[in-house]
Amino acid sequence: MTNNNFPPGNASDRKRSAANETDTTEQAGTTEKPTVPSPRYIELLYFGGCPSYKTVWNDLLDLSTAHDLDVLVRPIRVDSAKQADALRFAGSPSVKVDGVDLEDYRGAGVMACRIYEENAGRGWPSKTLLRERLLTKGHRDD
Repeated sequence: MTNNNFPPGNASDRKRSAANETDTTEQAGTTEKPTVPSPRYIELLYFGGCPSYKTVWNDLLDLSTAHDLDVLVRPIRVDSAKQADALRFAGSPSVKVDGVDLEDYRGAGVMACRIYEENAGRGWPSKTLLRERLLTKGHRDD
């Protein structure tokens, strides 16, 4: 995972190699390889003062390491309503995997804290949702 030392302090706390190997699973003598594109491009959108984006950052790091995924995370600070609208920012924090919002949000941009109902109304997505999106080739039908 490329983290560009963001957020501060995380790069020295946890490191992983930039290996391009895929995760394999042994089942009854066969090896299954997921059909996950490599690398996965992830945008972590947030606005200043949002405490939840760091949780998402750490969860992405944990999941990419646990599943040996080649990911490139690009943190994007959203500073205005105009920028939010241009990015279709669904609130802070938002995550897009290969350009697609985790919950397929396609509305106008909003400058507000984002609530994830699938994660009991918390201000960040569950690791289950993140894992599902990272390990799925695509999740939008268009």
